[in-house]
Amino acid sequence: MLERLVGSVRERADARMYTVVAKQVRRADPDLPEALSDLLVVPEGSRVSELEKLRQAPTRTSGTEMVRALQRVDSLAGFGLGRVNVSKVPVRRMKTLAKYGAGSKAPALDRLVEPRRTATLLAVTRSLEAEAIELFALLMATRLVSPTRRKFADEYP
Repeated sequence: MLERLVGSVRERADARMYTVVAKQVRRADPDLPEALSDLLVVPEGSRVSELEKLRQAPTRTSGTEMVRALQRVDSLAGFGLGRVNVSKVPVRRMKTLAKYGAGSKAPALDRLVEPRRTATLLAVTRSLEAEAIELFALLMATRLVSPTRRKFADEYP
C-alpha cells in the first residue's frame, strides 16, 4: 500500500516537472519544442538522427576534431537553451532526466508523450551543450594554449 502511494506521488511530481519544463521551453521560444523534436528525425540519406550525431564527441585532439568540436558547440548553442528558465526544477531532477535521455535511443524518445518528450530533450541537449563546451575548452587548452605557452617559455626564459 505504501509503495503504491509513494509511486503515485512520484509519478504526479514527475508529471508536474515535465509540464513546468515544457511550459518554460515554449515561453522561451514557441518554436523550440518542435526544433528539439526534429533532433529525433533521421535525415534522408543518413543512418542516425541528429541527436545521435550530437552525442558523438570528438575522440582525438587533432585539428579536424577541434573543428568538429566547435561545430558541435555551435549546433547546440543555436538552440538558445540558456533562455529556458528551469530554476524552479531541482538540479538533481534535471540531471536524472538528462541521464535518461542520454541513455535512450531516438525512437524511444520519440515515443514519449508530451510534455515529457520536450522536457527530456531539453535536459539532454543542455547536458550535451555543457559537455561540448567543456570538451572544446579542453581541446583548446591542450592543442593551442599549452604548446604556445611552452614555445613562449622556451623563447623567453
